[in-house]
Amino acid sequence: EVSLIERDKAKFDDFNDKVHEWALSKHHEGGYEDGIDPIIRDTSHDLGSSIKFSTKSDMSLPRQRTEKADCGMTLAQLRTMSRRIKRECKTWKRFGRTQDKWDVGVSTDAEEVKWERITLYDFVWECLKKGTDGEMPHSYMEEMTGGSPQDPEYFISVPYSMAFHEMMSCIEWHAEARELPDNTVYWAWFCSLSLQDLSNWFRKKDGTTPTDIVLDKEPKIEGVVLIIDDALASFKRLNPAYELYRFLFDVARGRTLDLCCTSGVLSSTTPFKGQAYEFGSFDLHCALAMMAFDVTKLEANREEEIRRKKQILAQISQAGEEVCMTERGS
Repeated sequence: EVSLIERDKAKFDDFNDKVHEWALSKHHEGGYEDGIDPIIRDTSHDLGSSIKFSTKSDMSLPRQRTEKADCGMTLAQLRTMSRRIKRECKTWKRFGRTQDKWDVGVSTDAEEVKWERITLYDFVWECLKKGTDGEMPHSYMEEMTGGSPQDPEYFISVPYSMAFHEMMSCIEWHAEARELPDNTVYWAWFCSLSLQDLSNWFRKKDGTTPTDIVLDKEPKIEGVVLIIDDALASFKRLNPAYELYRFLFDVARGRTLDLCCTSGVLSSTTPFKGQAYEFGSFDLHCALAMMAFDVTKLEANREEEIRRKKQILAQISQAGEEVCMTERGS
């Protein structure tokens, strides 16, 4: 299969090839940076407020914000969040959004809400009240837990067009594959940042994403969880590509990069228990999409997306040139 991939040596090849390497499981770094299996953790972690969820809150009241990098949510909290959203979505006005717009999807005047079709875009517009006077001024994590700091262990990269219940299924696969306890802390845009936090970040127009908040955090997180949806948005959108670039070129050493779909998980670095690199049954069409990945073909339609794509490609191009220079020097 590798021999069939004929590529001209171009400045983006190094990044594209790194993506293809996971697909073929040809590049596995043995061992751990500190000699400690990341599955082994401090089980004496005090759950404390992490299992106490607020049932009432006034979003208009001012509160001291938690440091953005400390706004992780435990696996138990994410499960509770999912159950909460499943109950609350019955009162929402629209559902089934696959774009970041209020008026897309299905009106509940025309059709009864279906939990299976609730997406992260629905969560943003209906629960976080994007663009309204009632927009949540802090992260959902702070709203749900009271804001007690929680150091993230894993970063979740997920397309907002994905169904909420499918995202949770992927997270459950990951937790089972890595044998993680309920107090494992995950960090993701949709729950760890407010909408204003996201807006402020992208207003900088420097080509980066808020993922840098957690990737640059000390101590370093244990790994990245890349969630792949059926529409394969994870391999077509700018933000996941930037996150892959940051991980593969800057922070991968000794850390896990796990690709999760609704039927299983594929590890690209350290194996799961039993030295296996696949847990469950990783979807074939997701694997094929990984092999066809090309960073130069990322979707960018709006003017802002085109500008960001140019910035991201410039960063990846520079990193690729540096790798080539290093290889020539060695």
